[in-house]
Amino acid sequence: MERRNGLMHCCRAGCPRAGECLRQIAFQQLEESVESVRVLNPRRAQDEDCPYYLKAEKVLYKRGLSRLYDDMTTVVARKVRSDLYGHFGNTQYYRIINGERPVSPAEQKYIASVLRRHGVKSANVYDEEEEMYASGF
Repeated sequence: MERRNGLMHCCRAGCPRAGECLRQIAFQQLEESVESVRVLNPRRAQDEDCPYYLKAEKVLYKRGLSRLYDDMTTVVARKVRSDLYGHFGNTQYYRIINGERPVSPAEQKYIASVLRRHGVKSANVYDEEEEMYASGF
């Protein structure tokens, strides 16, 4: 249903959940300068149990781990890096470290578990934080 290249919007008139659905809200807030968007077929959307419903709630995402390894021994830093690199892969690891992409709450939990597993007690390892919609768009 979702693709990484953006949110599918919804333009279904009369939807009872329009005021709380991110797809509807995003569609309603489109600026005139936007030439085209991905839109769900309104005939596919359903009432209360719409499978495309996406709750419009913001969560705390974090960015950048530029100071992550500052207070670690070389041995511990290698182990932490290996775990993170193995989990996220080359490209995503570097994008996360450099703050090029936000870290979701689930990913934050994973990173915290890796740090705990290696005895790192540092709680504030991120450079920035921002509220974003839970879908990541």
